[in-house]
Amino acid sequence: MLIEFERWERLQKDDLPLLELWLEDAEVLKRMDGMLPLGEWYENTSQNDMYFTWLAYIGEQPIGTVIIERDNESAYIGIITNPTLRYQGYGKALISEVMKRPELQAVAKWVASIEEDNKPCLACFSALGYVQEEEEPDEDGFLDLVYERERERD
Repeated sequence: MLIEFERWERLQKDDLPLLELWLEDAEVLKRMDGMLPLGEWYENTSQNDMYFTWLAYIGEQPIGTVIIERDNESAYIGIITNPTLRYQGYGKALISEVMKRPELQAVAKWVASIEEDNKPCLACFSALGYVQEEEEPDEDGFLDLVYERERERD
């Protein structure tokens, strides 16, 4: 199934109730609790030129949010798929599309830090060519999966 998003919008303060709703889902909360308190997270990220946060839509349906933190030629990526739409390919589509955005074309290395027990997310990024850097998770239980654009040219 080919998924095409109709629009991408930068996350606005008015969108926080939607994220709050998604964070009520136990799995989302378990994975993204570092965003809490959400108001403080939004203020910090929205004022930082190295953060990009978008909501992707099909029609009026919010499909998910993508959070990017740039660091020179690297980008750290996180996603939240609308909990009612999990396991339907939307996560892969979100990642694929955000990596094509014009403002992110200078990114040479993409990094996703994912909890070792988050098998669906690990599988999602792996299916897109992200490769696990280390055999063992870090001290916080995270594995870094990396995608380097140079691989596209080989």
